[in-house]
Amino acid sequence: MIRLILLFLLTCLALPAAAQQTQCHLPERLSVAACDSRSRDGQDAAARGTPGDFDFYVLALSWSPAFCEQARDRAGVDLQCRRNRFGFVVHGLWPQYGPGKASGWPQFCTPTAPVPESTLRRALCLMPSEKLVQCEWAKHGTCSDQPTPDAYIDKIQRLMSTLVLPDFGKGGSQTVGEIADAFIKANSGKTLAAAHLRIDLTRDGKLEDVRICYEKRLNQFQACGQTVSGFDPADPRDRGRRVLIRAMAPS
Repeated sequence: MIRLILLFLLTCLALPAAAQQTQCHLPERLSVAACDSRSRDGQDAAARGTPGDFDFYVLALSWSPAFCEQARDRAGVDLQCRRNRFGFVVHGLWPQYGPGKASGWPQFCTPTAPVPESTLRRALCLMPSEKLVQCEWAKHGTCSDQPTPDAYIDKIQRLMSTLVLPDFGKGGSQTVGEIADAFIKANSGKTLAAAHLRIDLTRDGKLEDVRICYEKRLNQFQACGQTVSGFDPADPRDRGRRVLIRAMAPS
């Protein structure tokens, strides 16, 4: 009985706060297919960079209700949008360049085999799409300082276990500054500041991503700087921008 209780506690620590709000239902079988690196125009995405050669990390958190609103008829969204009910989910952990580089980030640094099913199962309550996990590892993880998909997912789990996510489940309207302030308040005592955050919106002005910048060792936050896209809550020109937040579906 004690072993079962410990296993339950460890499992909860490995899940993001948003995923802990409801059960995470996984299918019996998962699709283990390599990431298709082709862009929308059918061309292969350009590989650039060297594993481990970057300046800092960006943890990107997607607001799942906004994604599901846009992707309701798209194939492959059953796990995130029908089987489960999520708030924030992990979009990815991205190695990022500082100023002075030709591009803002490295990508597809080395060829890689598909992420195995056992690793997918560990990741899917954080990143609820087999395709997302495969492509985040292929595009961003291969450029990180993590040698394997398991190590990459371990880093994401560790970050999420220490991060408190504010509750935006009722939706509504807030400003860029208010969204950032909610994250800062939820993580009081952790030195999180507006300069460490970027707020990204959909084309119609809804909350899409919250991006949090970390120094390379992932031990502390750092200023995002000019290479990270999104609205800057530390900039008075961005701080007051109004953001619509899609409500979570009723359970």
